[in-house]
Amino acid sequence: PAAPGSTLLEVQAAGRTTFAPITVVRTGVATLLGALDLAGSAGDTAIAGDRVYVAAGVPGVHVVRVSNPRFPTLLSTLGIGTANDVDADASNVLAVAAQPSGDIALFRLGTGPDGRAAALTTTPLGSGVYYASVALAGDKAVATYGAKLATIDASEDQAVVMGTTTVAEPVRSSVTTGSLAVAIGPRLVMTIDVSDPAAPTPLGTLEVNPTATSQIYESGGVAFRDGYAYVALGSTLLTVVDVTNPAAPVEVARFGQGDYYVADVAFVGDRLFGADFLRQNAIAAVSHTSPTDLAYLGPIDFPGDFNGRGIDATDTLVAAIANDFNGGVAMQLQLASPTTPVFTLPDDAGESTPPVASILSPPALSEAYVGTSVAVTIM
Repeated sequence: PAAPGSTLLEVQAAGRTTFAPITVVRTGVATLLGALDLAGSAGDTAIAGDRVYVAAGVPGVHVVRVSNPRFPTLLSTLGIGTANDVDADASNVLAVAAQPSGDIALFRLGTGPDGRAAALTTTPLGSGVYYASVALAGDKAVATYGAKLATIDASEDQAVVMGTTTVAEPVRSSVTTGSLAVAIGPRLVMTIDVSDPAAPTPLGTLEVNPTATSQIYESGGVAFRDGYAYVALGSTLLTVVDVTNPAAPVEVARFGQGDYYVADVAFVGDRLFGADFLRQNAIAAVSHTSPTDLAYLGPIDFPGDFNGRGIDATDTLVAAIANDFNGGVAMQLQLASPTTPVFTLPDDAGESTPPVASILSPPALSEAYVGTSVAVTIM
């Protein structure tokens, strides 16, 4: 078995058979699955079903099939311009990219009439900016370009800009609940009221990185949960900001571990995963009991020397995108399962119904990693 749930373990020996009920659970840091070398410069990545979308800079957006994540397959590359960011949910995939003219445009991605991945529609945003980001929440979205934030109606085929506002500094990344947006700049966490899409309104700011240089990646990606923003903060790993009162955001925790320099973060259940940009060349796994109770679990370490830039995760897959530090390849999509599947024999595993045999070993409640061999003794 490779996924959580209940099933039967069949054991055969010397012409006898027994079946033991087992439960597959998930534990451990993670399981390394596969990787795919790609062209371009890593921006961000988003998972949508059995597809992973990769914002790859000049080439555009790569579309990768991950129905078997041990063997990811590049399906196509959408040449939409210099792609900065991409986000996806169950019904939408949106990307932002710089155009040759210098303008920034928002693209809805999906499946074209020929069944292939395609850029379906284009929505102009603005011009003359360093970086752009996009964040989805159902049929609503926010897009940022420089120090501008636009609210987007994503309910129709053509995404529509509903309103714009100016924030305190250029934005590296953003997240939205549909009524609140949190934008991350080099120094600041910024909150914006987007409950009225026609009139987005800046609410508050919090300086979390006062020593930041002009390099906008000094503060990185952001994940949001239950009124708290979890901000990738380079060598500090991450900071946790309470935005339940968005007019006055408050830092409640700052968490660091070893030599990590994290550029982006993503939640899976009670865990946070961070894409390391500089030092460890691995994905950091952090347990999350509460916003102020974080504990380092360990790394998901990939072969090679890569600078992580973006990460996304679901219950079954972690996808990180990283540049090759040594220049052997342009960049790499790295895939892992969020945790390690194991199976556990229940207390009554040896209580088979005659005339089939009973399991003598391994003992009840023993665990084994899926994909490994287990010696079983029956009588």
